[in-house]
Amino acid sequence: MKGAVGLATILGISTSIALLGGRNEKSSFLVFGQDQADGFRAHNSEIYLADPKTGMIIELTNDKYGDTNPIWSLDGKQIRYVSYRSGKPEIFVMNWDGSDQRPLSEVKDPPLW
Repeated sequence: MKGAVGLATILGISTSIALLGGRNEKSSFLVFGQDQADGFRAHNSEIYLADPKTGMIIELTNDKYGDTNPIWSLDGKQIRYVSYRSGKPEIFVMNWDGSDQRPLSEVKDPPLW
């Protein structure tokens, strides 16, 4: 996991929070994209994981490119999202904890979405 912060910290730098990914049916975790407007990375969106039971929010992506529109795989083990790392929108996949981020084209047996 890239980093953990409290909800107040996230809201302090946020211009908008979009709950696009929804809740993982296998757990209580929420995944969402958020625009960053902290003076350094204006309008750079990242993907976050939230635990509504504890209020903890974990940043799953952290790069200079926009990462948006996260959605859970049906088995709750992976997250699909759109990234602009190649200069154009491309579908990426990562494990639920933010590890193993890669383009969907590199996934041998993609899970059902």
